[in-house]
Amino acid sequence: MYKGLIIYLNKPAPFVESLSKRLLISLFFGLFIFTFLLVFQPFSISEDTDAFVLKCFGYGLITFLIMVINAVFIPIIFPKLFDSAVYKVKHNVLLSIWILVLITILNWVFTSYLFPSEELISLPKFTIITFAVGLFPIFIGSYYLERKLNNEHKQLAIEVSNTLNSYVKSVSKSQYLFHSDQNNEQLNLSVSDLLFIKSEGNYCEFFYQKNGEVDKMLLRTTMKKVKEILAEEVDVIICHRSYLVNLHNIISVSGSARNISLNFDNIEFTVPVSRSNEALVTKAIRHMQ
Repeated sequence: MYKGLIIYLNKPAPFVESLSKRLLISLFFGLFIFTFLLVFQPFSISEDTDAFVLKCFGYGLITFLIMVINAVFIPIIFPKLFDSAVYKVKHNVLLSIWILVLITILNWVFTSYLFPSEELISLPKFTIITFAVGLFPIFIGSYYLERKLNNEHKQLAIEVSNTLNSYVKSVSKSQYLFHSDQNNEQLNLSVSDLLFIKSEGNYCEFFYQKNGEVDKMLLRTTMKKVKEILAEEVDVIICHRSYLVNLHNIISVSGSARNISLNFDNIEFTVPVSRSNEALVTKAIRHMQ
């Protein structure tokens, strides 16, 4: 059971990269909390009828504001953590707990200061109440989002893969020379053999075809320099901040709740497409030259 839980927590999870959509989700959660408390009146929240609506509104507003702050600033502070290629279920769980803890504290302060005449609920008990109310919309929202994105990406992957299957591959004879900044190493490569380039800091790893097999070479150079060298190749594009791909050598596209990914012959892993580059990549594949 423990092993199964660890495997589940390390599964990829969808992350909404669009700020406008994250703000809409925040608004949804705020309205849900306000409506839920107003309608169902749990935990004797309606005992003080004069302040009942104000309480519901305050709790909903606090939920909205906390989620907005986290939606805007947390991905900026921890950009690598919220990269769609590495975002996992455990990250989503930790983020949800963090948000619920903040909401709990602010709700408790809000109640203590605005309604001092009422019997003060202890912070531990208030935590239990907040988690009991908050976990339900988090679970439902996460499930809905995962199903929705999974269906969208799978359908998109099928459409793009069909485009690739009907495409008649053209062979470019252009040759490019890539130099290492650290030593005299260099790579002379035909663009027709290039599969993709993976960037890791000041290094780039080139994956390419050689004598019918996949070969790779690591050079100390930046993705910026590589893009400048390949600037005239319109079908060699950025699909993710760490990947530059040759569209002509993609064999298929797969989709999941997290994103769509590109598949290459004899490569055991898939190349991720970030949500921000999804439209660019799919449009480029449909208009390959």
